[in-house]
Amino acid sequence: MVNLILVVSLVFALIVAIFAVQNNIPVNISFLGWKYTEISLVLIIIGSAVAGAVTVFCLGLLNQFRFKREIRHLRVQNGKLSSRIKELEDNLAKKVPAEEPDNNADSTENK
Repeated sequence: MVNLILVVSLVFALIVAIFAVQNNIPVNISFLGWKYTEISLVLIIIGSAVAGAVTVFCLGLLNQFRFKREIRHLRVQNGKLSSRIKELEDNLAKKVPAEEPDNNADSTENK
């Protein structure tokens, strides 16, 4: 699965690069009050793709850290619950006497 994602990502990057190279005209950019004139469209396209990739990577890392923390918490909780189950099984074994053979079968034969 990881190899498939890598191949798809590389193909997408290649498509973006080809698109950027074919559209290399200078453009004017305005963004949040900043104004840039005569910047190559190649830089804008590739810069946007890189910014998107970095954003997705960072969000993936945040999810991975959250999942690791949750797994660690669940393992601790699992250990506590397993200990509690063992403790309750031991207490139950002490309180319930061993089963005795059924004497009722013998008494019905004698009648």
